[in-house]
Amino acid sequence: MPAETSRFAVITGRVVGGAVQRNKIKRRITSAIRAELAGLEQPIDAVFRMRASALDCDYVVLAQAVQAAFAKVKS
Repeated sequence: MPAETSRFAVITGRVVGGAVQRNKIKRRITSAIRAELAGLEQPIDAVFRMRASALDCDYVVLAQAVQAAFAKVKS
């Protein structure tokens, strides 16, 4: 049965850092994902796996990466 709303998961392993770093990156990427979900025509299920390099990225870079991922889904 397909979902009526979009769902997503953010996965961060211990290699990303301690709990504080993992939660920080989850909050940042979740914000960028929610902004993109509003523009989807159909509900989707997505999983985002974070890497340690994401801690060094600005929010703008993360948002652009999320936009690129959703652009692939839309096309």
